[in-house]
Amino acid sequence: MPYHYFVSESGNPSFQDDQNYCVVAVCVDDSHLMNIETKISWLCHRIKHQYRLKDGSLFLKAGDILRARYQYAPLSLEDRVALFREVCEFIKTLDIAIIAVYFDKNIVYSKKAYKENSRFWAKHWTWKLLMERISQYALPPSTLILNSINSIANEGQSDFIHDILEERDNYIDTNFHATIDYQYKGDNQFLQLADIIAWTIRRYYLLEPTIREEDNIYDQLANDAFNLLSTKFARDDAGQVEGFGLKIFPSLHTNNKSHRLSPGLSLGEWLFGSSFPEPEFLLDSDDNMK
Repeated sequence: MPYHYFVSESGNPSFQDDQNYCVVAVCVDDSHLMNIETKISWLCHRIKHQYRLKDGSLFLKAGDILRARYQYAPLSLEDRVALFREVCEFIKTLDIAIIAVYFDKNIVYSKKAYKENSRFWAKHWTWKLLMERISQYALPPSTLILNSINSIANEGQSDFIHDILEERDNYIDTNFHATIDYQYKGDNQFLQLADIIAWTIRRYYLLEPTIREEDNIYDQLANDAFNLLSTKFARDDAGQVEGFGLKIFPSLHTNNKSHRLSPGLSLGEWLFGSSFPEPEFLLDSDDNMK
């Protein structure tokens, strides 16, 4: 059946800062699109009335809500956190599925961390893993909806995704083809929901649960929001989320493999059993391989 995949990012794939990187696809059966759009419109109407926000379209973007920007500037931190949690509770009720890939920079580092290709390497792997999971979720025809930046960036992103799909066809027999469309996040509320989900996942995994500060309101919000959203992750035929609806990369125990690299294998070969071009990346110290 035809599906729409609304894709948004959170964080930065570059190794020049400490932000980890998350890419999320909100998967919607085409037959449910109009019904969900109506529900989102009602949610925005209720939020504007409840929190007495200014007239105009409501932009449900994580950064705007939590940093008190634009329409949310007059709201207290308590109200903004409550609003964010309310949106996540709403997402939990929708007939959608979430597919997400989280790239953990704490496990991988690069000798070339300050060169341009390190950013491309991280983005390439994250999007490749996302496209693999999208292509397993539903049969084509499908439509990818991405946030529009500018015409040059959009064209480059399209070429980037098509290259990933062609690369995938070289080692997986199932062909997957999708129409790529670009829409401004401010005009597409599905992209806005994907943005909120991406922030939640990235923030949730930013700190280990054992050291997460419970008195930090954003960490607590991420924990609560993740628990709400976790029921929406796509699952494989066995009902498993890990590795299908949610992929943590690198996953050092994928397929019960040892946490140490086997002699002569690249990181790509060790993790996935296949060889892919990659710059000179090394695993971090054993202390981070848990």
